[in-house]
Amino acid sequence: MDKYSADVAIPPGETLLELLESNNMTQAELAERIGFSKKHINEIIKGKSAITAETAVKLENIFSPPASFWTNLEANYREILAREKKKQDDEEKKIAKKIPYSEMADYDWVPETTEVKEKVTNLRNFFRVSNLSLILETSAYSAAFRTANSNQASSLALAAWLEKGISLANKIDTNPFSQNKVKKCISKFRYMTKKEPNSFYTRLESLLSDCGVALVLVPYLEKTYAHGAVKWLAKDKVMMQLSLRYKYSDIFWFSFFHELGHILLHGKRDEYIEYDDDKEDFKEKEADKFAANTLIPEKKYSRFIEDGKYDKKSIIEFAKELEVSPSIVVGRLYHDNILDFFVHSDLRK
Repeated sequence: MDKYSADVAIPPGETLLELLESNNMTQAELAERIGFSKKHINEIIKGKSAITAETAVKLENIFSPPASFWTNLEANYREILAREKKKQDDEEKKIAKKIPYSEMADYDWVPETTEVKEKVTNLRNFFRVSNLSLILETSAYSAAFRTANSNQASSLALAAWLEKGISLANKIDTNPFSQNKVKKCISKFRYMTKKEPNSFYTRLESLLSDCGVALVLVPYLEKTYAHGAVKWLAKDKVMMQLSLRYKYSDIFWFSFFHELGHILLHGKRDEYIEYDDDKEDFKEKEADKFAANTLIPEKKYSRFIEDGKYDKKSIIEFAKELEVSPSIVVGRLYHDNILDFFVHSDLRK
């Protein structure tokens, strides 16, 4: 019986079950001998019902251990459960403090509250977990944890950002994913760079859903450093999530085509989060190259650079030739350090 002195919550019912087996007695027979229902005996064995002092005395009449043996087992079991519950509560409170709750509340993702216990309950509902410690074990956020390990990003903040995206994407009806459909829409996507968000976004969302891609815009959360993400929700449905961290059209469209590159070039098992300084992974480099060359074809860009004319008129004419917004060209020139930042900034939406 020494095993019950360890700090492990083992229900006294396990000892009762051992005694039943050693005495060749069934739970039904014990129920008859003690005057309880079979259901109640089963609940005692599973630890769902406590062994009261009255029950302990009745068990003393049937088996050799005295009533005090059973009451001590029960008391130790309940004490360990209480300690485990407190430990779990303390752990959840620590996790809750690491999650940007107030920011999430500002976005109406969770109810506003200053009570830690309420935060824990609300966050369980938000993440759809029974305990906040399980967030770190949820495969849906594996990309967030990889990202956080290689950067200063908060894995819990990234998980919250992804969870919001997943919940929104699950509500979007999409046709089965078609790579061919996506490729056929690329020219339409490029043309949209010339339009304002209020005129292109609904159309963009519709085109993508027809291709099997659920597009979601999720506000940026502090300490995520995220621009966008790709996650396959099913074998024929993929989520593209964008954060609008920097509200410039060239960054939005580069992030869009970067994520589109992951969708077209890389496997369905992989998940990706685009964030600051994440340029070492070769798949990220491939997605960057896809975005850059899709927005501004490499040969045309090389010719433009060779001409060396970066005045406003030349940029507008080049953008017109490409059928993209001038902001795309200006942003590329900024990125490549060909133009000083803020030069022709009036062309950058």
